[in-house]
Amino acid sequence: MLGRKLKRVPEKPGAYLMKDEGGSVIYVGKAKRLRSRLSSYFGRGRTDARGEALRERISDFDFIVTDSEVEALILELHLIKEHRPRYNVNLRDDKKYPYIRVTLGEPFPRVFPTRRVEKDGSRYFGPYTDAKAMRRMLRTLKQVFPVRSCRHDLPGNRPERPCLNYEIHRCLGPCRGDVDPEEYRRMIRNLCAFLSGNRETLMIDLEQEMAAASERLEFERAARVRDQLEAIQKIAEKQKVFSADAGDSDVVVASALEKKAVGLVLRIRDGKLLSREGYPLAIGPNTPRSEVVTTFLKLHYGSAAGVPPEILLAEDPEDREAISGWLRSKRGGRVRLAVPRRGKKRGLVRLAERNADLLLVEALAAAASGLDSGVEALGRLLDLDGLPVRIEGFDVSTLGGEETVASVVVFENGTPARGAYRNFRIRTARAGDDYAAMEEVVGRRYRRLMEEHGVLPHLILVDGGKGQIAAAARALRSLRLEIPVVGLAKQEERVYRLGRSSAVTVAADSPARRLLERIRDEAHRVALRHQRGRRGKALRASDLDDIPGVGSGRRRDLLKHFGSLRSLLAAEAGSIRDVPGIGRELAARIHAHLHRDEAAGVHAHLRGDGNG
Repeated sequence: MLGRKLKRVPEKPGAYLMKDEGGSVIYVGKAKRLRSRLSSYFGRGRTDARGEALRERISDFDFIVTDSEVEALILELHLIKEHRPRYNVNLRDDKKYPYIRVTLGEPFPRVFPTRRVEKDGSRYFGPYTDAKAMRRMLRTLKQVFPVRSCRHDLPGNRPERPCLNYEIHRCLGPCRGDVDPEEYRRMIRNLCAFLSGNRETLMIDLEQEMAAASERLEFERAARVRDQLEAIQKIAEKQKVFSADAGDSDVVVASALEKKAVGLVLRIRDGKLLSREGYPLAIGPNTPRSEVVTTFLKLHYGSAAGVPPEILLAEDPEDREAISGWLRSKRGGRVRLAVPRRGKKRGLVRLAERNADLLLVEALAAAASGLDSGVEALGRLLDLDGLPVRIEGFDVSTLGGEETVASVVVFENGTPARGAYRNFRIRTARAGDDYAAMEEVVGRRYRRLMEEHGVLPHLILVDGGKGQIAAAARALRSLRLEIPVVGLAKQEERVYRLGRSSAVTVAADSPARRLLERIRDEAHRVALRHQRGRRGKALRASDLDDIPGVGSGRRRDLLKHFGSLRSLLAAEAGSIRDVPGIGRELAARIHAHLHRDEAAGVHAHLRGDGNG
C-alpha cells in the first residue's frame, strides 16, 4: 500500500508527515525532492537506531508540494509547531517567551510586553527567555524614555487629566494635547535603536540633538536629552566588549544529552554582548546533534523578531542553502552563516557552547528533582496545547465569619516565584460566599494584568471542585480570556478541569499531582497568613486608633513598651503613664477606652439590665 502511494509522490520540493497506526503525526520533514526523500524511509538501506525506531512506527504518510525548498522549510516549521511530533526537535515551551511591542501604527506609540506577534504595523523585539529580566529592562527604559503606558486612543480619546506616570515624570503626557508628535516620535526611534543594539549610533545622535537644542536655547529639552544620554552611557559601560570585529551577530549553539537538549543564542551588537537566551528543547530518542542544531536554528528564527547580518555556528547546518535563502528573505538583506575555526569569533562560539552545557546541566538537575517532570506530566495529564510553565493558584480564606481575603501564588517551571504573589481583600462578595469571592478575585487579577500588559499564566489552579472552577470561568469569560482552569478538591484529592464533567484520576505519587498539591497548599498558606495579618491589624486599629491624642507614634510606643496588646489591656492607668510622652490625663483616657465594655456592663447591672 505504501509502495503504491510512494509512486504517486512527485520529485518536487515539499513537506511530509509520517503517521503511526493511530493516525498521529510522529515526524515532520521537508525535502528538495519528495519522492527520493520518502523512498529512503522504506528502502533497505542502513539507518541509525533512531531511524530504525521511526521506520518501525510508520504506518502512513502525507505530503504537501511547494514551489521551492524555502517554502518547504517554512511549511515544515508550521507543521512541527502544530503537531509537536515525538521524533522532531521542538521548543518545549515556545508559547512562554514574551516580546517587547512598540505600537508604531499609533500617533503616540506605546511600549509594553506581549506574547503575540501580529502584522499590525508594530515593531517587535525578542523573544526574551528571561521574562523578569525583560520587565526590569522595560522599567529602566521607561525611566530613560518617558513613553506612555495608557490604553487611551490618542489624540482623540483624551482623559480629563494626566495619570500618575506624568506626575512622576515617567510619561511626557501626550494626553494633555501639548506634546509635539515629532518629538515623541524621535524618542520612540531612539528607544527602538536602544532595543536593536545600535547604542553607539544612538549616543552620537543624542549628543547632536542635545547640542542643537542648546543652540536653539531649548534648555529644558537639552537637559532631558542629556539625562537620556547619561543613562544609556551607564548601561553601555556595564556591557562586555568582545570585539569590534564581531559587529552585529548572533551565536547559535545547542547542547544535548539523551532526551534533554538546550539551545542558546548570544546576541552581539556593536561588538558587545546584549543578551543570552536559553531555550529548553524537546527531542526524540537518539536524535543526531546536527539535527538538533539545524532544527533549533530554524525554530528560533521562525519566531524571532529580527535576523542579524551574521550568524555564528559551531558546525554547518543541514539544508544550509535553503536556510540561507529563507533567512535572507526574512531579513530583506544578506545573512552570512559562518563556522569560525579560529580567532575571536571562534572564542565566542566556545563561550556559547560552555553556557549551553551549563544550562543543560541545570535542566538535568531540575528533572532529577522532579520539578521539571511535574510540569511535563501535568501538561500530558490535562491534554494542554503546551507546557504549563507558568501556573497561578488561588485560595479564598474567611476566618470566624469576618472579612474575606484571597491570595494568588505563582509557580514558574515548577518552582515558586514569590515576588509575583499577590493578596486581595474581597470587596463585593459577602462573607462565606466562596464562589462569589473566587469570581471577584480572578476577575480583578486578570483585569489588572491586561491593563498593565502583564504576563498571563498557562494554567489556573483553584482550591475546590466544579463550583470554584465555574466561578473562575465566569470571570475569565467576562474578560474574553481563554485560560485552562483546574480544581483540586481537598477531601477527595481529585483533579477537575473546566469543560469536563468527571474528575481526572491521578495517581498519588504522580509528579503532576505532587506539583498541584504544592501549589494548592502554598496558596492556602499565603491566604491564611494574609487573613491572620489583617485580623491582627484590625484588632490594633479598633482598640487604639480611635483614642483622641493617640497617633501612630504613640501607638507604636505603647506596643513597644508593653510588648503586646494583651499586656496593654491588663495594665493599670498608672503603668500606662510610665510610657514616655503619655501624661496622667491621656493614660486615664487610654485605660478607659480599652475597658469601655467592662464599664458598660457595670452600669447596665446597676440599672437592672444585667442577668445576675
